[in-house]
Amino acid sequence: MERIIAEILVAIYIAFNIRIIIQYYRQKDGIFQMPFMMGIVCLGVIVPQLLSLYNLPYLRNITLIKLSVVLISCNWGFYYGFTKGRLHRVKHFTLIDLNIDKIKYLILLMAIIGCYFNLKNADRASIGGLEGAERASFLINNLLTSFFSYAAIFSLIKCIQKKSLKNIYFIIFISYCSLQLVTILAGARRSYVVNIAFLLAFLIYNMYPQKKKIVRRSILIIFLAGCFVSPSISIIRTYLNSDTSLQNIDYIKTFKNSFTHKIDLDVGQDVYNCAKGIEYCQTNNLYSYGADLWNGFVNVYIPRFLIGEEAKKNMKIDTGYNDFIEQITHNITTMTGYFDAFAAFSFGGFIIFIGIGYFSGILFKFSNYSSLYQLTYISLLTKIHSLFSHGIQYYLNVIESMIFLLLPRIILYISRKKLTLISTKKELRCDQ
Repeated sequence: MERIIAEILVAIYIAFNIRIIIQYYRQKDGIFQMPFMMGIVCLGVIVPQLLSLYNLPYLRNITLIKLSVVLISCNWGFYYGFTKGRLHRVKHFTLIDLNIDKIKYLILLMAIIGCYFNLKNADRASIGGLEGAERASFLINNLLTSFFSYAAIFSLIKCIQKKSLKNIYFIIFISYCSLQLVTILAGARRSYVVNIAFLLAFLIYNMYPQKKKIVRRSILIIFLAGCFVSPSISIIRTYLNSDTSLQNIDYIKTFKNSFTHKIDLDVGQDVYNCAKGIEYCQTNNLYSYGADLWNGFVNVYIPRFLIGEEAKKNMKIDTGYNDFIEQITHNITTMTGYFDAFAAFSFGGFIIFIGIGYFSGILFKFSNYSSLYQLTYISLLTKIHSLFSHGIQYYLNVIESMIFLLLPRIILYISRKKLTLISTKKELRCDQ
């Protein structure tokens, strides 16, 4: 009976994500709304891993049921929160904005700085295998590459506002895309593919209205193809580091195997890690109540080389399952954002996804009225896949980075803007 319930819940999870993809694909600007990306990444990345768990004799049916409940509730929570935020009714609203032209030279400087640190990390596509000073250097460089991304998105927004590609902004934007493409070819980084695809699609979609249908179809095809290739990513990276041709990869076989392969217990698997994590937290009654968010902040923004390993460790809140996470992920795979939610509030963890979804929906609603809101939304849009497949901290890192790296440099150029709802047309008027 438990097996049947688990299978029904998995079917519901799959059907829900398919419905979300279809719903948002049909909507105006739907491909640039975050639930669309949620549906794509869950269907193409989470579902194959989820189905592969049914071949594991050491994973109980009740654990599969609990896992499925968490997956469904968190996806529904994000969708519900985003919808509420996007449809947020307001008569008067004050937001903050800035004139991009006023920071043109700052954008150019950020592009140069970000490009420099991006190149410094070019030969080290990931942190794996790095220790001590090399690890610290990689993390700092990686943080400072954000400046290039801000410069590129500001430039993207300005190109759309000017309806022109003949300016310094387009040069900055296309330079950023080119460097990202080099990293993709050198290291097969999936997140970089998502980044480039969304940014280029957003530019063409808004610059050339007659091409909107082509862009929508292209985005859908690219991401569905990406889901097909994704199971082969580790093989691709191995081949890139050898003389073996990528043509030798049997993508069809690898894709099929992703639904049935056995878990490598020496490496782990994201959804399997999540399932065992849920089981571990519930069995030992260990819940963080959000402490992981603070611990994630300490990991990224508190430098170990300045305060020392022991001092940094003491700043973190002991959740009781930190050692378990290291053992099961081997610092290679992830626990997923679903585990973060469950570890915080058990089955009530979906409220975190409601909050994240609502905030994202608000940003989307008002992004057309503020360059700063639009920058924030686009930055999060290119990382939203990691919220589900990797962890909540990947989403929060974008906001934290903006607060600590970008905001202090543009705060003098920020102005307030009032919006008023025109009730007869149900649209917003901007009062400068």
